[in-house]
Amino acid sequence: MAASERKRSLRFHFHSWWSVVLLLFLLVETVRYGQAETFTAVTHFRSLLSLEQDLSNMLQAYIASEEKQLEKLKQLSGEVKAWSERADGDFEAHLGHPTNAFRLVRRFTSDWREVEDMVSRPNNEQKELSERLASSADFFPDEEDLSGAMVALMRLQDVYHVNTTRFASGMAGSSRGASLSVEDLYLVGRSAYNNEQFANCKKWMQEAVRRLDAAEQSGNVNSTESALRINIYDHLSFAEYKLGNARRAYRLTKKLLELEPTNARYLGNLDFFNEKLRDQIATDIQEKRDRKQLKEEARRKKKEKNQNMNDEDYQYWQDFYLYKRLCRAPMDEVTSAPDHQLICFLNNMNRNPRLILNPVKTEVVTVNPTLLILRDVIRDSEIEKLKELANPKLHRATAHNRATGRYEPATYRISKSAWLYEGIDPTGALARVNQRIDDITGLSMTTAEELQVVNYGIGGHYEPHFDYARYHEKSAMQHQQGNRIATLLFYVSLGWRVFLTVCLCPSTDIICLHVLLCMLAGIPQTSEVDMGNTGNRIATLLFYLSDVAEGGCTVFPRVPARVVPSKGDASFWYNLLPSGRGDEMTRHAGCPVLSGSKWVCNKWIHEHDQELRKPCKLTEDATWDIHIPPEHV
Repeated sequence: MAASERKRSLRFHFHSWWSVVLLLFLLVETVRYGQAETFTAVTHFRSLLSLEQDLSNMLQAYIASEEKQLEKLKQLSGEVKAWSERADGDFEAHLGHPTNAFRLVRRFTSDWREVEDMVSRPNNEQKELSERLASSADFFPDEEDLSGAMVALMRLQDVYHVNTTRFASGMAGSSRGASLSVEDLYLVGRSAYNNEQFANCKKWMQEAVRRLDAAEQSGNVNSTESALRINIYDHLSFAEYKLGNARRAYRLTKKLLELEPTNARYLGNLDFFNEKLRDQIATDIQEKRDRKQLKEEARRKKKEKNQNMNDEDYQYWQDFYLYKRLCRAPMDEVTSAPDHQLICFLNNMNRNPRLILNPVKTEVVTVNPTLLILRDVIRDSEIEKLKELANPKLHRATAHNRATGRYEPATYRISKSAWLYEGIDPTGALARVNQRIDDITGLSMTTAEELQVVNYGIGGHYEPHFDYARYHEKSAMQHQQGNRIATLLFYVSLGWRVFLTVCLCPSTDIICLHVLLCMLAGIPQTSEVDMGNTGNRIATLLFYLSDVAEGGCTVFPRVPARVVPSKGDASFWYNLLPSGRGDEMTRHAGCPVLSGSKWVCNKWIHEHDQELRKPCKLTEDATWDIHIPPEHV
């Protein structure tokens, strides 16, 4: 039974209770004012008897509902206590499991709201709980959260090929969590149905039917779950039809009519599916005759579809296919370009004073594009400080909408993020982390964006994307008519400088000059990417603030390469080539978190102020150099 239906049922019982009070009042009033004539007419006794029967029936219904509610409260209390004890000690590991997190969201969107209705009558303990529930209601997950959790389960199933039966029993990868109920399975299937993901709907609805059948055979089915069978068959029949299985849709509709023989809609559906079944039988006969011709026709249509698909769309779907394959690889498997041998060395960044005694443990994953893993570059104390500062600021992460030019929530990026400014941290931890990024990358932080801390929830992910802005994206290069092709830097006086920036305007063939006057210190920075003042994102550094039990890897489909999250490490890559063009090999993605909790912190470093540190090269197709000690080459 859905939460809204349960609520209506509970309200009915409470209304019944107040009806009992009202009827008792009327009875007292009737006896008080009419007792002198009651014995004079049997008809009055008949009225009283009828009233008493009504009172008795309503009283029995009230008692039964109270007993039922007490049983529900006992059951919920036992479940919550059991799961709280299991989570005690390592709540991140417990909530990192997707079915545990899903059940937690489900309890708040359904069970605890039901409790609020149950305990709404004034009574000491009940009143305190009711007031607490009412005051906390704004913090409860809502229906949108529940929908998002269900979509996340289907995303994990799709990317990691998780078997529905195993998933429903609480198995996600190698870890076990909460087993999903028949109602849970139905809700997930209905979510897939509403999103027109009929193949997923079929899987979850079939598992719900299997569970119901098994429960009925063992005699353990409850009335609430049994009542869902009609809804399950109803959704499953249409999903089968949409998947081209008219025969199965017809059979399921016949089962529906066994449960509700007079339902007009089911009768209409039976006629409709029967007609479609006849058409399908005729088609099947024709296909058997012309199978060879049909195969050739299917190949021709597929070829035409691929030819009609533009290069960018085709490349996107190729990337998406490879992205999922890389995500599915075993967590202990190192994945990098097949033609490249992994190299590791200690790097003091040309004898940087802060790195001479503590050089960076560097692993070269790929040379083209430049992709490095930097080991043990952030301390546990700094990680905890980043999380502490980020927690109260976390909000739904956004992504750049190419159509509108705005940053908006998107289904392909599911996480919460917080921007951290050095000024909010009196301990200086953020300043030290920024200085370390400067040291280990050799790049200036003066035009970089602030540190962004990100936490991924149930099935949290970020589908294949570029970090750098591209010309064809609206507002990607704001206030510019093209990228900057040259920079002339005048040192005017101590503390001031003038940039004379030359850019070519492709649309008008006009050369324009921009003069920027700014102070060396105290330049205000914002979390919005202002490409007009700082240039494009030349590089990305990504700290891993936690280990992830399963999933959550950073993958580069076009290389192909993959980085497995490891607490204290960082990955680093250049988004732009030395020429300033975007490196299309850097399209990357964050795999969905299958089990565990994933925390990362990224630093997007911009072009401007890198002129002396990373000067341009003489050829357009030049790549970045990695200074590897000769003994490691």
